[in-house]
Amino acid sequence: MRPPSVFRSPSGAGFSAVSDTRRLLGYLRPYLGRFLVALLCAAVVGLCVASLVSLPIPIFGEVFGAAAGHAPAKLDALRVLRGLLGRESVGDDGSPLPTLLQVPLFLVGLYLVKGVAMFFSSYLLLSLGQTAVRDLRRDLYASIQRQSLGFFSRHPTGLLMSRVTHDVDRLKVTLTRQMGDTFRLLATLAVVIPYVFYLHWELALMCLVVFPAVVYPVLNFGRRLRKTSQRSQERMADLSNILHETITGTRIVKSFGMEEFEKRRFGHALARMLRFDLKAARLLSLAPPVLEVLGAVAGALLIAHAGRQIAAGRLDPGVFVAFLIGSAMIYAILKKLSKIYNDLSQAMAAAQRVFQIIDAPADVMEAPDARGLPVFANEIRFEGVEFAYDGGAVLEHIDLEVRAGEVVALVGPSGAGKTTLVNLLPRFYDVTRGRITIDGVDIREVTFASLRAQIGMVTQEIILFNDTVASNIAYGLPDVDPGALRAAAEAACCDAFIRELPQGYDTLVGESGHRLSAGQRQRISVARALLKNAPILILDEATSALDSTSEALVQQAIGNLMRHRTTLIIAHRLVTARAADRIVVLDRGRIVEVGTHSGLLARDGLYASLYRQEMRDVPAPHAEGHGS
Repeated sequence: MRPPSVFRSPSGAGFSAVSDTRRLLGYLRPYLGRFLVALLCAAVVGLCVASLVSLPIPIFGEVFGAAAGHAPAKLDALRVLRGLLGRESVGDDGSPLPTLLQVPLFLVGLYLVKGVAMFFSSYLLLSLGQTAVRDLRRDLYASIQRQSLGFFSRHPTGLLMSRVTHDVDRLKVTLTRQMGDTFRLLATLAVVIPYVFYLHWELALMCLVVFPAVVYPVLNFGRRLRKTSQRSQERMADLSNILHETITGTRIVKSFGMEEFEKRRFGHALARMLRFDLKAARLLSLAPPVLEVLGAVAGALLIAHAGRQIAAGRLDPGVFVAFLIGSAMIYAILKKLSKIYNDLSQAMAAAQRVFQIIDAPADVMEAPDARGLPVFANEIRFEGVEFAYDGGAVLEHIDLEVRAGEVVALVGPSGAGKTTLVNLLPRFYDVTRGRITIDGVDIREVTFASLRAQIGMVTQEIILFNDTVASNIAYGLPDVDPGALRAAAEAACCDAFIRELPQGYDTLVGESGHRLSAGQRQRISVARALLKNAPILILDEATSALDSTSEALVQQAIGNLMRHRTTLIIAHRLVTARAADRIVVLDRGRIVEVGTHSGLLARDGLYASLYRQEMRDVPAPHAEGHGS
């Protein structure tokens, strides 16, 4: 399912494309000096091209002697160079031999200068574009990192990965190769068009008549391509999401025999994307022949008119050849620019999607005047706390006090709000109403860093990164003392197995820690929390899926972790809640009971009912002498 669209409506698509283009180019602003040097080099390339356009004038006029009787003389680049050097156009005896030598030398020199200028223009613009793309990708990733958990529940992982990789890669082509080509072509046009008008303004005006007929289809194709590309990129995000789900969930797919179903689902997504890609291909394939037909019509009219002018002696053949080459060059440049514009239209669809993520407002924000939270010493209070998600109430009227050093277990049926309640404490979400205080300070008034530095977490979902064991234990802590790290590992009952690994603490754990067993991964996560040494601890019961040996080791590690800490335990199994100082029972987002294990059993309420149900579900040991 697609996530909800953000911010922009289709009605503002034209304005959005312009603003997105301007914003994208804004990433070049910090590198203005490099950009101006690249533009200067591009202008030199344009001058060289215009000089090449003018070469037929001396060739026809001086080498072939084909000047028309009454045609006005026209300047060319070779004549300008001769004037600067103080040389005559031909030899003293009137022989054209000097021109025959000058033209080849001039041609080689022009291409040498053009090549050097093109190299620097291309390299500077490419490096500039790649640097801008780096900045854009960094901003996109930073925007994703600042979001709350609610954002990630609305935006699937595959979609976000598609934005950071596929969409930005499309923009990389635009800001590197296409941007360089565009500026060089525009610089060439800026020189060649005035020169063509100088050569023969009447013929140039004739060419201008067909210009709107060339530009309109280009703009029309671009608009349609932008819409089609938007749909295609949305389908690509769907593909990325399916791919991410099926690869990360491959064991579930295989255990339920759903390989064929997933192949069909992926095939349907491919077909949807292909439909839009083919539509874009039709538009891209239609643009060149349309432009060629229009160009042929313009060329035919031009040649017919020029032929009569030459026959009447009013047009120099060399000037006409130069004009023809210049016009053909302008047409070729417009054709290239039309392709770049079509590609740009597709890129702007990607830009819009990238900027939607960058501009997405964070649900949880740090206050501008946030201050540091003093070290926790006395109590945590939930005062009239309520939380709603997507319009539905998740927690209502929560009043709870947790004293320093106390162990509080949160229990209740699935969906009662236990995990949501503890997620409010480190501000993964913000309360909808009420407030949470630590030692009387509202947590919304303190910095994220100072708040979260005082909270350690061990979750049921074990998160390890594809790095060394040592780096995973010391995650988020710079310059950790090796002795302290090893002491944390020993307290978490994992030092022994770490030493047996191929490279010990320097062993790479693999993606999600897959090279380690579940029990080993969990003990490393406990070691991480021990090394952080935060005064407040949140435990999401994490031993239910372990074998008895691993569970015993993890329980011992967790026991070491809980010592001298204020602990909130999300207890999915009630047997783990029995040793808590207090048990808080939630149901449908409300606190319905609070007490000790024995006191709640004597009350015979929801807790007692859940406990009896759990005890009935625990299989009794087989009597001795009976078979299995």
